[in-house]
Amino acid sequence: MIRRRVVLASALLLLAVGVAPPASAVAQDGSVLTAGAHVYELTESARFILRGRRPSETSTSEFMGFVDPGTPPCPEIFAAPVPVLPPDGNGNPQRKCVVNMTAMDRISLVTGHGPISGRFTVVTADVINPAQVDAPETVVMQGTFLGQIDFSPALQSPPLPYGTVTGHLQSDEGERVEFFGVFLLPFEVAGVDVYLAYTLLSPDLQVLLSGTVVPVQPYERALQYPTARFDLYFLP
Repeated sequence: MIRRRVVLASALLLLAVGVAPPASAVAQDGSVLTAGAHVYELTESARFILRGRRPSETSTSEFMGFVDPGTPPCPEIFAAPVPVLPPDGNGNPQRKCVVNMTAMDRISLVTGHGPISGRFTVVTADVINPAQVDAPETVVMQGTFLGQIDFSPALQSPPLPYGTVTGHLQSDEGERVEFFGVFLLPFEVAGVDVYLAYTLLSPDLQVLLSGTVVPVQPYERALQYPTARFDLYFLP
């Protein structure tokens, strides 16, 4: 993914650091659709091609994240308590599926557009040693994904640290689901690592910045680095 220190315009620097509502989409009838998955970029290896008429970036990234039960990548049977997440409203551990993803992309540094593809793997706890406390690892579902990136907001002047992806997931068993993704790059305001907060307008899937920022949470870090966050909305 596009990786660079994003210098925000003075208007964005005036944003108050506070907890915004969860990422959500508001339909024309007023109904609310929340993101069905949040995945985080743990590592990235990127190469930049700056010479010639088509400057671009190619990268391979490893993601890990959490998928809501009842969505196509997370049948209820695979969901399990996730102790690293905050408790739910009743004080109980949130039940999620854990997903690992490997993504490869090639993005134009002129337009911010390009393809992305890769594989996803849904995993659960170690069936041999369920008492272990490291990340889940037993494979229960695998598949591929394919899409198109639009990171033009991160290349505009002034730049905005987000982009979008339109694509689909397809399990190895053949089930396919379309998705729209919002990719959020972390940045710093007043010494605090944050993401932009937004609303996703439905049905046209337009990202509307809310004018606030959201602090990066402890579980949104990898070896203390704030991670880029990818919110996935599964479409009917």
